[in-house]
Amino acid sequence: MKTVIYVPTIGSSAKSIFCDREGSFKNGLMNAQGKILTGYDNREDAIKETMAKQPAEPFALLHLSFISDVHTYLSMQGWLHGLAKSNAGAPLWTLQREGCIYLTDPQRADLLMEYIPVPPQAIVLY
Repeated sequence: MKTVIYVPTIGSSAKSIFCDREGSFKNGLMNAQGKILTGYDNREDAIKETMAKQPAEPFALLHLSFISDVHTYLSMQGWLHGLAKSNAGAPLWTLQREGCIYLTDPQRADLLMEYIPVPPQAIVLY
């Protein structure tokens, strides 16, 4: 069974992370507060909560996935936690910088990028 962490980010940052995985992971990825990566446990919550912020342009959703053996190792090291909740109550994963560095090896984790379109914003003129 695989663990997937869904990380919403702006498109230009996602391209940079996707193209320079090693450098980005060693820097703790973007969206990381205090070098801790925070991502959603499921795709629907990630999209719903990002859309609630009314983004002006399409955003990217990074899918960071790894097998159960890697999950167990990250947890035993204290680098991966699944106890956090978003402000809306959605389950979150937190991954310490050391865990991000461990996942720089593509054999340990897969990284996919998905673009999410947003509906056009209504313009109100006064």
